[in-house]
Amino acid sequence: MVSALSRSNPKLVFIDGESFIMMNRIVKECVPTIQFIFSVKKCEDCPSFWSLLKKTKEIDIENGGSVNDAVMYISTSGTTGKPKDIILTSANMVSILTISRIAHRHSRKDVLLMVLPLFRGGGFMFSFMCLDQGATLVVENSTPVRHVLQSIDKRKATLMIAVPNFLYQMAKCAHTTHYDTSSLNRMICGAAPMPKYVADLAVKVFGATIIQSYGLSECMKITSGLDPDCPQTSVGTLNCNIMLKVIDLQTRKELGTLGKGELCVKAPQLMKGYLDQPGKTAQCIDSDGWFHTGDYGYYDSHGYVYVIDRITDLIQCGQAKLAPQEFDNILLSQHKIADAAVVGVPHEELGEVPVAFVVKKDANLTEEDILHHISDKMYLHNLLRGRICFIKEIPRAGYTKVQRKQLRESRLSDNIL
Repeated sequence: MVSALSRSNPKLVFIDGESFIMMNRIVKECVPTIQFIFSVKKCEDCPSFWSLLKKTKEIDIENGGSVNDAVMYISTSGTTGKPKDIILTSANMVSILTISRIAHRHSRKDVLLMVLPLFRGGGFMFSFMCLDQGATLVVENSTPVRHVLQSIDKRKATLMIAVPNFLYQMAKCAHTTHYDTSSLNRMICGAAPMPKYVADLAVKVFGATIIQSYGLSECMKITSGLDPDCPQTSVGTLNCNIMLKVIDLQTRKELGTLGKGELCVKAPQLMKGYLDQPGKTAQCIDSDGWFHTGDYGYYDSHGYVYVIDRITDLIQCGQAKLAPQEFDNILLSQHKIADAAVVGVPHEELGEVPVAFVVKKDANLTEEDILHHISDKMYLHNLLRGRICFIKEIPRAGYTKVQRKQLRESRLSDNIL
């Protein structure tokens, strides 16, 4: 938090009541630009957000600036390095909300349950979508699966935003609980590729429509899986006013249908750049305006887009590029495994080989059980023999992204988590 506040140098901050002491210390020691602190909850030590609203007067904003002026900064998760602040403009915001009205149309009767952090792109986007369309937003601060199921029952949520891993945990937990989730009619899933077994289980348990969505904080709402014929392994088709191409990782030349490479997009919601980091901006937005997403994927002849994995996570094993996310999904389909993640580590002959980190659901699970489960995947079976590590928890960022770098470093240092 201190880092984000120091980079943006705000004059005013909004907090919940419990954060006042910490924020007051930050103001005095680290971020002197902050002049006002308002609490959205009752707090004896600082004025409330509601008192600020009462003092607000109407102002003329007809000549308030350009559509390309910055209106918001969003911090990245920092999984590939230090967090960066994304600059969003007025034009970006209009585009995001316009696409949301088309791709995710809601009524005032809809109740959206939010478990994503609001300071990330997905949480921010869907909270503004509710404000724009008049739907009710319920922010769930507690992330244990049972608490979320209880909130669906209590609030009669009609829509939920989730990531595949969390959706899978919810579906498995719902089997053994008495909570009523029948109000759910749609579940929007993003942040990672959706395994078929997760979608199948979620539909069976909740009876809701699963809508896949793809985007990044730098460029939100790239695709939506609204078409009922959309394959479960696809993130859908492009939203309006968006262009996409796939380029070869080595030659950087554009590929055609089914060609696998880096996904690049042009869109009106594409960020203006990274705050005070023109070099980082130039690395991902080229001179022709194409944003290089860092995601590895392809599109088919029907225009459906498929995201396989992050390029930085691909395992270069001999001449083959292996996608750890695909391996994760194979392992997670074993009913005795609670969670799993695969990373690449250096190998003298092959360059890199996969190593699997597994969290047991059944204490009696053995390496042989796992190898038997993947016996029909001979390439994976042979590569993982002797390379399976049992750990207590898979490290993740913001409930979603596996911290593969942390896992890789723990393997290399033999400091297994």
